[in-house]
Amino acid sequence: MRLAAAAAAKVLSCYLSLQCLLSVCLCSGIEDTYYIRFNFTVKDLSPRCYEGQCSVNGKPFLQYKDNQTKPLGNLGMEVNATKAWEDLTETIKGLLEELDKNLHNMKSWPVKTKGNHILEGILVLLYEQGRLSEIVWLFTIDTQHSFHFYPTNKTWNATQPEAISIMKEFQKNTLLVNQLYMFSMGDFNNSHNMFLKLWKEVPRSTITAQDIAQLTSANTISITVNGTSSVSDSQHLKANWSLFLLLILIRFII
Repeated sequence: MRLAAAAAAKVLSCYLSLQCLLSVCLCSGIEDTYYIRFNFTVKDLSPRCYEGQCSVNGKPFLQYKDNQTKPLGNLGMEVNATKAWEDLTETIKGLLEELDKNLHNMKSWPVKTKGNHILEGILVLLYEQGRLSEIVWLFTIDTQHSFHFYPTNKTWNATQPEAISIMKEFQKNTLLVNQLYMFSMGDFNNSHNMFLKLWKEVPRSTITAQDIAQLTSANTISITVNGTSSVSDSQHLKANWSLFLLLILIRFII
């Protein structure tokens, strides 16, 4: 308990320091920094149910549900007819199907009963000056067992002891690990390099509070905005930056 409290205090201290740093960065050209997110949910039900959504700096442009892909917003309309869109759709389908298989076949004690389990996750990619600088996968099962995967060096990190056995179920699935790696470092990254170029060219509207994406519902840190008024791109980007940098801190502190 003391170690956990000390770690939490250290994270909070670093987080407050980051807020000051981010304020300076946002006034110094942080508009060259972009966040690409892939949020997804896999439900181990009958029939199978999985869905996902892609966004740039909080603006959704792709929705995947019931094996159907739907373009969202101006960017979605721009990229809908491209080959990158088709390739990404197939890749998302294959990845979600493999995640579903892994969830259904889990043998760890927290999820030893088959069926009725829910896997929520998010892939976050940070681009700075046009280059991919950070990537992280975040997973939560049944809103309580959370762990992370860092594709650049293929390392895993559980956020609590109870999640370690579940995390190992993912680690030992070589096919799944390779898919996660290729999706984030290859297919997803390559597609979104083109999407980012188009995103810079399409008209931009304000982002509503509902557009502020959150991480999974338990044992992860979420950024929320109170009220119903719209917020600017820079405000939204600041929230995303805070979240991502805090996740990186947690990786080294916990």
